[in-house]
Amino acid sequence: NKEKLKEYFINELGWGWDYQGRILFDFLLKAAEQSKGGVVIDAGAGNQRYKPFFHQSIYLAQDTQIGKSCDKYDILCDVKSIPLKNSSIDLILSTSSLEHMQYPDLFLQESYRVLKPSGALYIH
Repeated sequence: NKEKLKEYFINELGWGWDYQGRILFDFLLKAAEQSKGGVVIDAGAGNQRYKPFFHQSIYLAQDTQIGKSCDKYDILCDVKSIPLKNSSIDLILSTSSLEHMQYPDLFLQESYRVLKPSGALYIH
């Protein structure tokens, strides 16, 4: 429910309800709606802060192997080489991670490869 997600977003994640907070909240709602019933990769998932938005999708948390516990993530890899079949993902979510990538262009190429033709890449 949207109100519970808003409460989580503000209280648990610490986002305010200013312009930037509302933009990100709407961005996440749109991504969740578009991926409903499909498969989502949260690229650079970190603490999987946005997982509750994707409760109607199959949510796969991806992160690099550097200093990460294997049991917290579904996929441990560098995002320039995602170990999935071509055209197998409905949506890729990437929040606050693109600026940390050494080769973001390779991530974009890999995203294109694993996304279905109707898939979407949501970058924040």
